[in-house]
Amino acid sequence: MMNRPLRIQMDASQTVQSVVAELIKVAESRQRESGGAMVADVVLQHLVGAKIQLALPGVELNYRGFSVADGPSGSQGDFLVKDTVVHVTTAPSEALIRKCVRNLESNLRPLIITTESGLVGAKFIAGIQEAARRIEVLEVGQFIATTVFRSNGFDLTKSQAYLRQLIDTYNGIIERCESDHSLRIELD
Repeated sequence: MMNRPLRIQMDASQTVQSVVAELIKVAESRQRESGGAMVADVVLQHLVGAKIQLALPGVELNYRGFSVADGPSGSQGDFLVKDTVVHVTTAPSEALIRKCVRNLESNLRPLIITTESGLVGAKFIAGIQEAARRIEVLEVGQFIATTVFRSNGFDLTKSQAYLRQLIDTYNGIIERCESDHSLRIELD
């Protein structure tokens, strides 16, 4: 049944990175079930948007549905935060690195946020394009974990509360931007 939300388990013994990795794993499983819909990329994009929104509450992000491609919409990436263009993907490509080079040519700083498996590929392709030293590439679990540490003053007893807030923010984005509300996340 595809109208069920994405379900993950979370307990105090888990690291932030393991919770994020589990969520990506569940999204990838749903993606395989759905016959090609880009579920993992949708989840990743809106999870990163939720993290940025929580970390920078005064910054207005331009959310759009995942199916709205960057090119036709005139967007330089998934999010623009001051002079940084954030690109979110599970599968970094040569086309993405070319877009990052265009960001650099426009005096913008590209930041790619990807999965652990996408990290090596993004760095490799950026190296081929001779842009590796100018493009930031981060793994999504680390990207989120650093905010958890910072926002909680390294008091990890507060991690679960932050992760719940992150998921609530993510779910709000899904409700506003996506027609498929089965992309919502529920915690067991």
